[in-house]
Amino acid sequence: MTRKLRVLFVAGLKPLASGDTGGQLAAASSLMNSPLVDLVDVIPMSTTMRSSPPPSLVERLGSAAHRLATFTLLLPSADVALIFASNGLSAVEKGLMGVIASAFGRGAVLRFSSGAIADECERSFLMRWWMGRVVERCHAIVAQGPFWVSFFEAFPGGRGKVVEILNAIPMVDRERLARRGAPGKRIVYVGWIYRPKGVFDALDALEKVLRRVPDATLTLIGGGRDEAELRAAAAQKGIEAHVDCKGWLPREEVFEHLLRSDVFFLPSHAEGLPNAMLEAMSAALPVVATRVGAIQDVVTPGRTGFVTAVGDTDAMADALCTLLEDPALARSMGEAGHRQIEQNHSIDVVWPRYAALLGRAARAAGRDDATVELPEVVSAG
Repeated sequence: MTRKLRVLFVAGLKPLASGDTGGQLAAASSLMNSPLVDLVDVIPMSTTMRSSPPPSLVERLGSAAHRLATFTLLLPSADVALIFASNGLSAVEKGLMGVIASAFGRGAVLRFSSGAIADECERSFLMRWWMGRVVERCHAIVAQGPFWVSFFEAFPGGRGKVVEILNAIPMVDRERLARRGAPGKRIVYVGWIYRPKGVFDALDALEKVLRRVPDATLTLIGGGRDEAELRAAAAQKGIEAHVDCKGWLPREEVFEHLLRSDVFFLPSHAEGLPNAMLEAMSAALPVVATRVGAIQDVVTPGRTGFVTAVGDTDAMADALCTLLEDPALARSMGEAGHRQIEQNHSIDVVWPRYAALLGRAARAAGRDDATVELPEVVSAG
């Protein structure tokens, strides 16, 4: 006799009181609000932790020890653990959870969301060694595009374990898109306000854009440790009247700003597959972004936007001006991006793949008495 699959879901599931949010919360929330939760028994374990200002090392280690203890206590009730991880200490901690799950005879499925993990593995032998052990011990690794499939398959034991499942994001319906106002000169950024996100490059690029498009504006939605320094830098450049820092906003307000904007700008130094960019494409915005992580797997130059090298503010400014000066081109690219998101990133496309993968991992761990009833013609990859 079979029963429902029991899934221990470890992720940042709760927003912070400050309003700080991020891609992991958005990706986890989309699954928690999908039909998946009706087909499996979910045991939620939130690992949300303040990142701005960064907690001390002692605080982080104490919190990690508490989370590992909680995970170990909850694990016996589960058939499989679905673990969302980031980079740095998060990758170490969440990787250890995956190893523990496998050692206890439970399925272990890990999803890494931070583009910084590739750089960390390149710089650190210890991190590269640890990631190799994690990939070897876990039953499946979720990759957010071809770039990350290749990255994880390069580890010993990676082949056959890495499954490409793209991020799912809320779709902006076409009726709402049809109510958009007239084109303007509005650039929008959504994300953390700190240097690795390229926000200071954004100011340099805007300064150059203003020489060609003097009424251009940049709206930054988000917060972070470098916000005060960013405001000061804008003032020093004399462009503060063109820069509007909104702080963190509720999701619905973010979408309203996207719908009032003309170009989405993401000059990050490292990324996994940024949800903010996907949401902007859902809102039919063309994208100007850097060639990092899985961005180049999603943004097709000349079709849905433009990609540049990290730090190349001349190329960024040129791409932004091209779109701001040609509203018809911007609208065409935005519509192409919306169609692409509709086809590949709808939650209706994504959740069945997670369901199939979780069932496969549970069976690989010997948990054959649990099952998940899937829609027909679903593949885990």
